[in-house]
Amino acid sequence: MKNDIIDEYNTALADQIAQAMKKKHISLEYLSKLTGNTIPKPTLARYVRGENTIPDERLSIICKALNLNKKEITDKAAEEMANKIAENKYGYLIDPDWQKELDDDEPVDLHIIDPTTLTREEARMIGYYRAALSSVKKAVRLMLGMDE
Repeated sequence: MKNDIIDEYNTALADQIAQAMKKKHISLEYLSKLTGNTIPKPTLARYVRGENTIPDERLSIICKALNLNKKEITDKAAEEMANKIAENKYGYLIDPDWQKELDDDEPVDLHIIDPTTLTREEARMIGYYRAALSSVKKAVRLMLGMDE
């Protein structure tokens, strides 16, 4: 699941960069030059195809070269990823009415959970979440309806 989410995010981010390049009529070779040749053309090609994760430092360089707002494109990529997951592409979502069921009962403080009651899978999911990029965390919160 974690790799699928990361792959989905990388693909969405790559799409954002590819769209900006197309809109500005910038080739991979020229983008490499705009980065001061700090990112070789073959590496950029793998990033734009979504084959490799773009390290944060290199994403900053690419955004600067393309005159893009890094926060905007990472937020948009996270939102696209969340939307794909929310469409139940991978079948990971629980019943969409789960929040309604919680709302119908007495108030539940979801922030206080006895760790001894967590299943192994729940503990793994929390670990994955804690280790995730902030943009992936945002996508998860969007998917669960915790953020707007």
